[in-house]
Amino acid sequence: MNTGVDRGVGQWVPTMVEAGLRRCTEVRRLVSVQEPKTHSEQAVRAERLVALWEREARWWLVLQRWTYSRADVPLVYGRALVQAGTEANRYVEFYRDIAADWRRMAAGEPVCGVVGCGCGGVCGVPA
Repeated sequence: MNTGVDRGVGQWVPTMVEAGLRRCTEVRRLVSVQEPKTHSEQAVRAERLVALWEREARWWLVLQRWTYSRADVPLVYGRALVQAGTEANRYVEFYRDIAADWRRMAAGEPVCGVVGCGCGGVCGVPA
């Protein structure tokens, strides 16, 4: 049983994805250490994180498609990539909810006490 991956033809896809994921991680670290001072700046930071997590999810999808297109790569790798993409998409939704809450706060609209819960300020948890 051959469970190895041919290191020759077609290896540009994993190499490209690895570089893309590395860039996403590096930029995410830079964005994460920012210290926004206003609600609007918090929203912009969260929206930037949304964009970075969306980009990461797309990179996982590229690698997933490449993996499933190759007979020499075990299917378990594809399943792992599906999980990685799903996790990235969870972060997208999480930061999207946070950004929306910060936008509502900046506009003086009601929000709950749990930033990013996604309730739109109606769950009743006091801010």
